Amino acid sequence: MSSFLIISYIVLLIISLSIFLYYLLSLRVKKKSVGDIQAQWSSFFNFSFWINRFVLTAFTAYFLWCIYQIVHSPQSSNGYHRLMILIFVLSFTPRWNVYVGSEGILLHMKFIPWSSISEKKNIFRGKNRYLEISGTFRLGLSKPETKRIPIPKNISL
Repeated sequence: MSSFLIISYIVLLIISLSIFLYYLLSLRVKKKSVGDIQAQWSSFFNFSFWINRFVLTAFTAYFLWCIYQIVHSPQSSNGYHRLMILIFVLSFTPRWNVYVGSEGILLHMKFIPWSSISEKKNIFRGKNRYLEISGTFRLGLSKPETKRIPIPKNISL
């Protein structure tokens, strides 16, 4: 493998780590605006959602395929390229955390205060539970929006 590829992999790892740390630090700051946290979960790393089981299984299979390619032909850069893509994608995982607090909701790194929510209700669709909120979430938007947030089975609101 060439030294250019090794340097580019190191740069991509540093960028991915920087993105991950940036989101962790900004999440720590934004959690303070939520107030007393009453419930929290990850909308990505939660196995109670069927789509997450599928996505995490696909990520695991993709990771194993990358490892197989690296072990099978270490001189080829195919496995390393794919592994770097996976690491870069996973550096965005802090964005998928949900925090429900006394002052509002932190959903995908966006704080929604309770004052901007006009209606809040729990909805059951088959086996799935959702928190459906309606309100004006963006500045300058007069028409109310509705967001449906999936709630894991082990969380009570």
